[in-house]
Amino acid sequence: AATPTPTTTTLSSASKLLRLFHRRKIVASGENDSVHQVEASEDTTDSLLLMPPLSRIPCTKHKRANANEVDLNHPFLAMATDGCSQHGNPALDCLQTYIDSLVALSRLDDRRLGVHFFKEWAENVSGRQQQQDNEAAAAPLPSTKKGKKRKRELIAEQQKVQVARLSPTMVSLGSISFHNGMIGPKTIDGMVKSGMGPYVGVLDLTGVNSITDDLIHQLLKECPNIHRLSLKNCRKLTNRSLESISTYLPQLTCLDIGGTYNMRADAVLHTVNQLPLLTELYASGLQHWNDVTITQLVELRPTQWKGLGIGFCFATAAGLRHALGQTTNLERLNLAFCETSVDSGFLGFLGRSLPSLTVLDIRGNQAVTSLTGFYDGRTHVGGGNSDATTASSLFILARYSGLSNSSIEETKRIYPLQTSELTVVMDSGGSGGGIRRK
Repeated sequence: AATPTPTTTTLSSASKLLRLFHRRKIVASGENDSVHQVEASEDTTDSLLLMPPLSRIPCTKHKRANANEVDLNHPFLAMATDGCSQHGNPALDCLQTYIDSLVALSRLDDRRLGVHFFKEWAENVSGRQQQQDNEAAAAPLPSTKKGKKRKRELIAEQQKVQVARLSPTMVSLGSISFHNGMIGPKTIDGMVKSGMGPYVGVLDLTGVNSITDDLIHQLLKECPNIHRLSLKNCRKLTNRSLESISTYLPQLTCLDIGGTYNMRADAVLHTVNQLPLLTELYASGLQHWNDVTITQLVELRPTQWKGLGIGFCFATAAGLRHALGQTTNLERLNLAFCETSVDSGFLGFLGRSLPSLTVLDIRGNQAVTSLTGFYDGRTHVGGGNSDATTASSLFILARYSGLSNSSIEETKRIYPLQTSELTVVMDSGGSGGGIRRK
């Protein structure tokens, strides 16, 4: 992780108050130094104060329910597996809620958020205030040594503190979303000048149609630690933004560029080849997704893919079978509106070939009329053993498909145990339902 440059900004009084809402005394115990919470009392002498992740989902849970925004990976913000500090910081929740409220009121323009807002965000993510508190509590007693010995001792202590502060393991990452906002050069300039870049781990620019290739280049070169990025439906972006991504984001693990129709499949393939850690790619609606390019995409890392989105593609059923048959560890798959290749029989192939699949988007595929074939495939590949007859989680987005409530009930009657954790969304709901938060 790139090491950020320390700033002199301090937390506002409001942020300090919000952070205190979740501050607890905790101690480490056991061979693995597992942390457990204890009640704060006068007898408690432990000086270590930490902020463990909250058990709740942040304030973005009920937002962005528009049908056009539903996808396997949205809301993109605050994934539990990302370890972003927003899960345990009410101050960050408050800042993100402010952005969401401005979007909901159509007031998030390029003049609304300035450099001070982003400095406040960076200070809350960085944890420097917490580190300072811990250092002060753990400070050694004043030395009785004098002269040169005391001077050497002070220099050694300062060096230890400096090394600890600049250690990459001390860098905290946060998530921020401008989902459907209208931001431009002034907002991006404020983000850059605030020094928040190294602390950004998850960035959601979904639906920000005002963003351009030049602004993406200006922003991403300051954010080397981003590992999840959404540029979905940013219609002005072209292949130039893909070049910026491959150049400045070496740690990227998940990328959503669905609906950015000015990007081409061959440019996406080149970008993926430059990002060795990338395991999730959602690129539905791009130009030139066909049998050849999809096969090339899968073959770049067939066993490493965890999530793929290739909806609205022109691939044939045979081409998809050949490509997806290699992705044995795939967990999330978007095949929305692949009407010429996806039908009920194709779901049987998915059941046989993708044992780890837990999230599936088949919206717009009218030829899909039943899910029974999918479970037939899973039972067939299991050979009737216990793994094939146990319940497995499956979340399906099926709006505008040929599925009906009666056909789903029929599948559940045939496979009552296996479908006990089946969720099928037939309407405009399901926003964020495909996200694993545990």
